[in-house]
Amino acid sequence: YIDITYDNTGAQPVSFTTLTLNPTASGDDAEEVHTSGAVTLTGTAVALRESTTSGQGRHVGIRFQNVTVPAGATIQTVYLRLIPAASVLGTVIDCTIYANAVDSAAIFTTAGYDVTGRARTAGAVWLVSGGNEKYMRAGRTYQASDAKTAVGAVLARAGWVSGNNLAVLLICPIVAVKGA
Repeated sequence: YIDITYDNTGAQPVSFTTLTLNPTASGDDAEEVHTSGAVTLTGTAVALRESTTSGQGRHVGIRFQNVTVPAGATIQTVYLRLIPAASVLGTVIDCTIYANAVDSAAIFTTAGYDVTGRARTAGAVWLVSGGNEKYMRAGRTYQASDAKTAVGAVLARAGWVSGNNLAVLLICPIVAVKGA
């Protein structure tokens, strides 16, 4: 899910609103295989790598519908949060988060390279690892670095209006797998 915190009042004291969004339709999340560009539309989970043995990277696109952040709002923070469906030993995820640089993001399709082929904003690096843990634990929330710059570039577009769709693109190189 994504949390977007913004101020639309322009008044003092500042009054922030946080909007929390989840993908809601099949075409709202997509996985693209790093080596072939093949895209699959997932239902409830996305994978940033194919398997624990290959460590093959995947690129992920997540679209959020009906983003009700008004044009001209001051963006305070944007945090993308992922919750692993399964625990993974020694996982390191090093992705760059971009936003799809369009006024309102289209659904994802199975067309080749539909994640990496989209226009992108500037990126924000996201490094997630098990840290002192040996596992990324199922059910635990992992938060990306603030993606305010990437997402804010879309929300500042002249064609942005409240209710448009926003897509976040996680472009991930091959994943390092630490020894147990």
